Amino acid sequence: MTTDLVALWKEMENMVDAGLTKYIGLSNFNVKQISRILQNARIKPSNLQIELYLYQQSKELQELCRKHGITITSYSTLGSMGITSAGLPEGLIQGSWDNPLKDSDVLAIAKNHNKTAAQVLLRHMIQLGIAIVPKSSNLDRLKENFDIFDFELSKAEMSKLDLLDRGEEGRRFVVEVISHHPEYPYEKKN
Repeated sequence: MTTDLVALWKEMENMVDAGLTKYIGLSNFNVKQISRILQNARIKPSNLQIELYLYQQSKELQELCRKHGITITSYSTLGSMGITSAGLPEGLIQGSWDNPLKDSDVLAIAKNHNKTAAQVLLRHMIQLGIAIVPKSSNLDRLKENFDIFDFELSKAEMSKLDLLDRGEEGRRFVVEVISHHPEYPYEKKN
């Protein structure tokens, strides 16, 4: 309950100074937490890793990171549809579980480019300047995930996809068991 994120960041900076790592970054931090780190950092974060996909685009975080030269890595870029509530660890609650791979706008764009919905979702993030870590154990899908550099989404298509953002309502992974912690990074639902 007394976590001091700035003190932890200072220790991470010491790891860089000691040559134990080259880069330090953040995971699942919100705008206020990142701003606090930036105000006190000697070495700014190099990367922020967050849940980021079609329905949870974290636009305010994207803007803050761009402004400060912090790269973003997305996890759950395809919406993590393979996870079911039965497979979730205790305390990890699910938010919205609409399938972005079946979204009619995504499917129309995919058809227009002769691509899959997954390829459109990955390309959307790439064009936003977001690093992606798509997960699959299926060899065909792994190959498909790499086949996203031979097409480009138009400005109109990008805008259409950007408009599908649901903000906090689109968040899927919320660690409920720590929601009472003062450094809990997510907006609390009532």
